[in-house]
Amino acid sequence: MPTRTAASEARSRPATERGGDHWRGEAALIHAFQRVAKHYRVADVLKLAVIERHQATGNVGLGFVRGFGLKRGALAGSVAHDSHNIIVVGSNDEDVLTAVGEIEKAGGGQIAVADGKVVAMLPLPIAGLMSEQPLSAVHEAAETVATAARDLGCGLTAPSMTLSFLALPVIPALKLTDKGLVDVEQFEIVPLWAE
Repeated sequence: MPTRTAASEARSRPATERGGDHWRGEAALIHAFQRVAKHYRVADVLKLAVIERHQATGNVGLGFVRGFGLKRGALAGSVAHDSHNIIVVGSNDEDVLTAVGEIEKAGGGQIAVADGKVVAMLPLPIAGLMSEQPLSAVHEAAETVATAARDLGCGLTAPSMTLSFLALPVIPALKLTDKGLVDVEQFEIVPLWAE
């Protein structure tokens, strides 16, 4: 059963039906990243987004992350502890949007995208967390995604696992959820920019 996400729901409704800071489709995500990127230009800083995928709330949390090392492309997944929303990290808007769109189409999974094309994917169509494929096929696909991530510049041993824990708001210190940036030690949502 395909996963209904805020992204797919938002694309089917006119902008006037989508309120507040909620997901307004691809153009809104690109605009938000461009707005915040103007203020934060540092080496190895990548765009990060968490998109709610269960209730079509339209919630999208935006942030930045260091340490992935991606020189190009994007990585995304629907395994994002504990809420298992879509989480995506990327160097450019086109690849971020492609990764999110392909995860939606597959009903979940882990993916590496470059130049607007899928480089590797592990489909996880059962609740966006599991596969009906044999363990050997799942392992091979997961390794292919990890290898693709390394080919895109990522130096992490387990990039998909690392990405999944960036959305877990119960371990210190800052985490990104679909509601925004969470200061885990203060138990509150905080602005992306310090005053």
